[in-house]
Amino acid sequence: MKKSALYIGIFLPALFAACSPSGNQSKDTPDGHTSENSLDWAGVYAGDGEILSLTTGQAYFLEEKKTADSVSRSEGTFTWDNDGREISLSGNGKTYLVQENKIVPVGKDKQPVESDALSKQPEKLTDTYWRLSEINGKNISEFKSDFGREAHLIFSGEDQQASGSSGCNLISGPYETGDTLGKIKFSKFRSTLMMCPGPAMDLENQFTEIIEDVAGYELREGMLVLSDAKGKVLFRFRHSLSKE
Repeated sequence: MKKSALYIGIFLPALFAACSPSGNQSKDTPDGHTSENSLDWAGVYAGDGEILSLTTGQAYFLEEKKTADSVSRSEGTFTWDNDGREISLSGNGKTYLVQENKIVPVGKDKQPVESDALSKQPEKLTDTYWRLSEINGKNISEFKSDFGREAHLIFSGEDQQASGSSGCNLISGPYETGDTLGKIKFSKFRSTLMMCPGPAMDLENQFTEIIEDVAGYELREGMLVLSDAKGKVLFRFRHSLSKE
């Protein structure tokens, strides 16, 4: 009887210690499941004045709202920690804890800052600010201009209207997606009639020249890709913060 009591006295405290939550628990995952290999983490995450896109190729695109009309943008690659739980962005020192449908910034004290968490955004065409990043194979940076209006589109789901800017003028017009997933067609855009500096006008001329050739779209890890009927990519837009 004394031996049984002794065994119980040793076993129960050890059992409670193993089951109780502790801040010193190991990050190891004996079953091999980590955020990196178990979660669908690629996509767009948004928080208060911040958007972070992560791709399966371990590239990131970060946008942060600095003022009402100023957005800071950076891009690069990211790496996972040894536990497959956190990512670190190259070039800016930011680290995030990756969880189900959200990422949480990690502070200087190595603790997650839950109040600043970014939520994963659904991939959808409508009600998103799509900033033009590439047109006809050319990066938008090739059209260097001091003109402040960036080329972008916003698709309204209510009235099937697209609006935005072609790089100079404001534009708007109807679009149709039909019953086939990935199909889209633009009708004639209405436009304001401003004259802009040379590069902005060059961009606008290309934009308006080929936008009506668009026949299909694809949403891919924070990108909207518009292509013609033969599958040639005409535009690439990025899910972004509005500067306006």
